[in-house]
Amino acid sequence: MGAMTRSRAADPVALLLIDSETGLRQVAARALEGRGFRVAQADSAERALDLIGDSPPDAVVLDAGADGDDGLAALAKIRAAAPRLPVIMLVDECETSVAMSGIALGAVDVLRMPADIDHLANRIRSLAAGDAKAPREKSIAELMIPASAYQRVYEDEPVQRVIKVLTQSLFHAVPGKLTEKGRRSVLVYSREEVFLGCIRLNDILDLLIPPSRRVTTYEPFEPGMFVARCKLLGNTTAGDLVGEQRFVDIDAPLMEAVQLMVVDSLINIPVLKEGTLVGVLTDRNLLLEICNLASLAPGETPMDPIWLLKGPHEAPGWGPLEQDSRGDKLDVLLFDRDAWALVRAATAPTRYEGLAPATPTSGLYLNNQGQPVYLAEGMQVATARDVIASLGKTAQALLLEVGDPDLVLERLGRVY
Repeated sequence: MGAMTRSRAADPVALLLIDSETGLRQVAARALEGRGFRVAQADSAERALDLIGDSPPDAVVLDAGADGDDGLAALAKIRAAAPRLPVIMLVDECETSVAMSGIALGAVDVLRMPADIDHLANRIRSLAAGDAKAPREKSIAELMIPASAYQRVYEDEPVQRVIKVLTQSLFHAVPGKLTEKGRRSVLVYSREEVFLGCIRLNDILDLLIPPSRRVTTYEPFEPGMFVARCKLLGNTTAGDLVGEQRFVDIDAPLMEAVQLMVVDSLINIPVLKEGTLVGVLTDRNLLLEICNLASLAPGETPMDPIWLLKGPHEAPGWGPLEQDSRGDKLDVLLFDRDAWALVRAATAPTRYEGLAPATPTSGLYLNNQGQPVYLAEGMQVATARDVIASLGKTAQALLLEVGDPDLVLERLGRVY
């Protein structure tokens, strides 16, 4: 049985476990055998290559070792001998460079030691079912929100105008309540259309602190002070609120943006290309990508989504879907790849039998838990405005006319 080749869904997954420490390796092997795997063991790269040549496994789990060098050398040999064989590396938390090198050498996943055994088992099953895609670091350009999705103000406009625009950006008013929309910043420009920086929600809150309280020791606050401070905002302008700004270049490594955001406790950071604002990288989109790459344990929030479709479909969305074997109508479904691998590898037919991955068009969908999901160009985004930004000038012009992003999607037939 070759790597990644399964004759029947019920066949146990053949696994090769490589670790120079005999005691730890045997404990891990017994735990994985107890979860249905057929486990072979090797204490060196040479022994592993012999086993791979004699009976190729479905996947390999490789302990990187105390310093990582032995593990990386073993990985290089395995990749040279069996380029398509998926290898998971187990790496110590502090060995960032080893993890980076492992991914560069072709490891399909890197897990922190000690690995949760159920998490590891779930990932191995995913590989055996065909999901051997190696992790890839996205660029800032892929993760940022286009600048056109943000509201703007001019530097000479009063703070009251800034507050109004920020409130409109963050909330959508409906009778009796406010619904959060997700933009916690506005962009500040000069009248010459030069981008100056961002004003964030926290900058408005900071205005409420009396100047005397910024330099003296703590004094108790009193009821009524909040109202008084709101009334005393005075002649402050948007330009006054733009202090020292942090920017990141669109071609910079993603970790450079993360470092700047952490050091200055920023919820987002403007992205420049040749000195011109092109987007905003947000903590929310970084969190989505962290979740996508962190390989969370089974049962947690779905990551790395795939979109599953049954039946005929046509643009701009998907048409009516066929019914499954139980007679239930199948809607658009969102799975994480590990969960879908388990569905595909299940011994008995499931209600999702016959589904195939597909790429949906931009719009508002419901996932398999009935929750709203915004998609733009096949990727999950935070809000309806992100979707509209991907749809071009016609959609953006309609947004200016209508004002409600969700209503724009509905009018454009983008609610599925």
